[in-house]
Amino acid sequence: LLLPVFVDDNLTFCQQRFFPTKKFITKGDKTSPFMIKCGQATAQVVLVEDFISAIRLGKHVNTICLFGVHMSSNVSKLLQNLDMNIKIWLDNDEAGHTGAEILHNRLITILDNCSKYKAFAVREPRTVEIIRTEKQPKDYSDEELKQILRGNNEKF
Repeated sequence: LLLPVFVDDNLTFCQQRFFPTKKFITKGDKTSPFMIKCGQATAQVVLVEDFISAIRLGKHVNTICLFGVHMSSNVSKLLQNLDMNIKIWLDNDEAGHTGAEILHNRLITILDNCSKYKAFAVREPRTVEIIRTEKQPKDYSDEELKQILRGNNEKF
């Protein structure tokens, strides 16, 4: 499966996924933010590891695909300018747990620094939250995704 990523109508990079191993190869510049904007009004954005999870979640909430567990400086700049709460939903493995904690701490620092320079902001301070579930976002049904995004993920 070949997944191309276009930014401003230019092919920025592509990711090739192999089945049944689910391994992938990424070629090109993956530092450009890849954001799927939800058609509904939503005050949050969710960071995910992979392209397919971004597509699945993008039906319900604004989603940014990190293409891994690290955040590029371009994604960081985008998040600083978005007036949205941030949720981090990485895979349930060691890399995902460690990456989520690092991202959480980094985003708290970034948003705290941003708020110091936006003294006249009328909105409440933005929040950063980690979502932890047994499966990857792409492995849940639409109803389960909505339930998890509302914060009701006890059974997951």
